[in-house]
Amino acid sequence: MRLSRFRVKDYRNILDSGWITVNQITAFVGQNESGKSNLFEALYCLNPIVSSATYNPKRRLAG
Repeated sequence: MRLSRFRVKDYRNILDSGWITVNQITAFVGQNESGKSNLFEALYCLNPIVSSATYNPKRRLAG
């Protein structure tokens, strides 16, 4: 199965990313502290190498 698009909601500082389309090459650009790493962390939880990496909505940072 190939990831073609994804959406992250209520994860850390991300309220709703909207649908993000993924191609063979996809770049994530933005200012520091804008949530790029949190997108990757949420994606990692879909298929983690370590089984303890799970989605926990309570880890969202207070805004």
